[in-house]
Amino acid sequence: MTDSASAFTAFVDADEVDQVLHSWTTLLSAVGVAEHGLGRFAHLEALLPPLLTYRLKAIFPLLRTALERRKRSAATLLHSLGGGPPNEDDWHVFVSGAGPVGLRGAVECAMLGASVTVAEMRSKFSRANILTLWPETHADLVALGAKYYYPDLQMVASPTHFMGTRQMQLTLLKTSLLLGVTFQYSARLGSLSRPAGLFNARWCANLHEVGSSNGATQARTTMATAGTATAAPVGGV
Repeated sequence: MTDSASAFTAFVDADEVDQVLHSWTTLLSAVGVAEHGLGRFAHLEALLPPLLTYRLKAIFPLLRTALERRKRSAATLLHSLGGGPPNEDDWHVFVSGAGPVGLRGAVECAMLGASVTVAEMRSKFSRANILTLWPETHADLVALGAKYYYPDLQMVASPTHFMGTRQMQLTLLKTSLLLGVTFQYSARLGSLSRPAGLFNARWCANLHEVGSSNGATQARTTMATAGTATAAPVGGV
């Protein structure tokens, strides 16, 4: 098994946030991928499948199917509104909190072409509760790779589907990374700064490192209601 295949296997099998992030960094180094956003996914999609087992390589066509479905839906909507496809360089989204909802929102924005940054104050997923899932929620998670990250995932309702919150978060974290999302763990949102001008206005999210008194690091982002373009965030994975 090549270094790239070994790194991807470790990434898929990782069961803690630090393991996921470490194996992800190792993988990017092994394959020489520097892109963010969907360019990262396209690069990995071109390089990795020939090196992987059947189970692992199947993640890529699964996510490609989800991407193409979003692409068609977005194109139809934008055409009806008289607009063109969004440009990743002009559409940055910031998500505060890496809970299931925040991560699922990050995945969706990334699939629609946004450059996404997620900040989370915790450094690990600590929720141990088991959730009863609606059939639609279960199907959505399976379509985003859950069955490949967790081969023992319940697939037949008996009579309902169940999944741990932590499993859900790890599934969405891994898929987010594959889709080019940037993460900053052990960082909390301190405040938002309004745009300085009327043109090319940019919001600024001031992030504070948890447990540090050394001030804030800054990541520029856009609020959904503002629709303004921003620069890419500083740092992150």
